[in-house]
Amino acid sequence: MFLDDLELRNPKLIEYSFKMHQSGKINPNTYILDLDTILNNSKELITEAKKYDIEPYFMSKQLGRNPLVCKKLMGLGFKGAVVVDFQEAKIMIDNNIPIAHIGNLVQIPDGMLKKVISYGVGMITIFSLEKARKIDEIARQLGITQNICLKFYNKKDFLYDGQKSGFLLEDLEYVLAEILKLKNLKIDSLTAFPCYLYEQKSDKVLPTANLKTMQSAQKRIHKLFNFEPRLNVPSCNQANLMYQVSLQGGSSVEPGSSLMGMTPDNVNHTSREIAAMVYVTEVSHNFQEHAFCYGGGSYFRGKIDKALVGTDKDASRKISVIKPAPQNIDYHIELSEQSEVGKTVLMAFRTQVFVTRSEVAVISGLQQDKPKIEGFYTSGGQFISEKSWADL
Repeated sequence: MFLDDLELRNPKLIEYSFKMHQSGKINPNTYILDLDTILNNSKELITEAKKYDIEPYFMSKQLGRNPLVCKKLMGLGFKGAVVVDFQEAKIMIDNNIPIAHIGNLVQIPDGMLKKVISYGVGMITIFSLEKARKIDEIARQLGITQNICLKFYNKKDFLYDGQKSGFLLEDLEYVLAEILKLKNLKIDSLTAFPCYLYEQKSDKVLPTANLKTMQSAQKRIHKLFNFEPRLNVPSCNQANLMYQVSLQGGSSVEPGSSLMGMTPDNVNHTSREIAAMVYVTEVSHNFQEHAFCYGGGSYFRGKIDKALVGTDKDASRKISVIKPAPQNIDYHIELSEQSEVGKTVLMAFRTQVFVTRSEVAVISGLQQDKPKIEGFYTSGGQFISEKSWADL
């Protein structure tokens, strides 16, 4: 999906990936992160967000919750990380990385609430009164006021399977009245997901019905309760979107894929952010008329379409990828043609590294022609080694 953008705007990452795999320094089923370009992309977004008084929080799940990258992002001026589930919270806490927002997609389990809240969290999204009461109780024990974020939905909103949650908009008055009884909670923001989606036909990122529901909730709260929560507007957050976010009242954004230059509009090279990640694997064998490469890193919504196959950039050729079936384990990824066993295979697609079985290699200095492997990590952010497996 993003291979063309890599070739056009980040050829050094392609050249480096071929070299490192062929030399045995990078294993198959490894995502390489170009730290230089990730930081440049992030600076673009932060600059644009600050122009419109929008607060950016970074997402790390797409790049494997990598603590090294997260710490570098904090150095640019991000307020903290967006944590989508309690496993990610543990990674951030273990590495002393500030948490700006938690709970939008997955609530904090009761047994972990005290640990997370006592660590310090910018705001916690809730979508049940039971959870609100438990958070209030713990905040009272700790002697703090905890900022919370509420999620409302309308029956016509677009919600992904496995992510359905929120208070029904028509119940807003009752929900607010109950939460306002909880004296150790402060309603800071409203949120929804997704607030923006890319439309291929127009090649534009457009607001969803979810965003309109959130704006309606904000207006009703102001009318009924005389205060106005901020709007947290995640999904497709990138530099080019910040002006639109400002016009629609957004106060905070949560870039993730854009930091790696992997938002859908990058297919047409219209995003300011440049592709900064590549998936490296290797031809395992041929079966009938097709080559099969080592898998483990595919993502069923990734829109994998083609791969560069060869021993270096100049000697490589593009081969179509047969999209892995979501109902099967991706032990291998199938190519549309045969190829020589052992050749490097490079792909770039819209991924979520944290749900894969891949390793992650973080590379600094690539854009200054001084590449250095900073370390190898699991897809969930656990440090493995500073050296490649071949050098241990």
